[in-house]
Amino acid sequence: MKKSMLLFFILLLTGAVYAQFYSGIKPQVAFPLKPDEIDTGTGSDLLLGYSVSPKVDLEIGVGKIWFNSLWESYQLQSVKANARYFITGTSAKPFMGIGAGYFNNKYSAPLNSEFEDNAFGVMPSAGVLFDLNGVKGLSLLTELSYCHINLNRQASLLSVGVGLKYSFRDS
Repeated sequence: MKKSMLLFFILLLTGAVYAQFYSGIKPQVAFPLKPDEIDTGTGSDLLLGYSVSPKVDLEIGVGKIWFNSLWESYQLQSVKANARYFITGTSAKPFMGIGAGYFNNKYSAPLNSEFEDNAFGVMPSAGVLFDLNGVKGLSLLTELSYCHINLNRQASLLSVGVGLKYSFRDS
C-alpha cells in the first residue's frame, strides 16, 4: 500500500506538467448490502486521472475504508482503475462509470488472530461533476457506486462519495 501511495504522488507531480491530467480526493461512506459481520464504513480514495476527451476520463486510485464490525480493525484497501463517460458538457456534468480493482481485506479476531483476503472486484458508478467557478480547474465530484468483490465470501458495497477534483488543463 505504501508503494501505491508513493507511485500516486510521483504520478501526481509528473502529471502537473501536462494539460489534461487531474488529481483528487474523494471521502466516502460505504454500506454493506449484507451487513452480517460488518456495518457502515468510512474512508477515502486518492485519484489520478487523464481526460481523454471532454466526455471521457480515465483514472487510477488507491483507497482505504474502515468498517464498524464485530472484528477489530476491519478495513478494506484497494487499487482501482475507472472510466467515466460524461453525458453532457455543462457546468453540472452527469456521468456513468465502470471500474475494476484489486481489494485487500484485513481484520483482527479475538485471541490476536489476524485474517487477510485478496480479491478482484467490479464497480459500476454514476454521479455528477460540478464545476466550481470560484477556483479555476476545481470541481466537486459526487458519486454513487456499487462494488462487488469476490472475497472468500461474496461482498457487495454501496458507497456514496463527495470529493474534490483539480484539473491541470488550461481551459
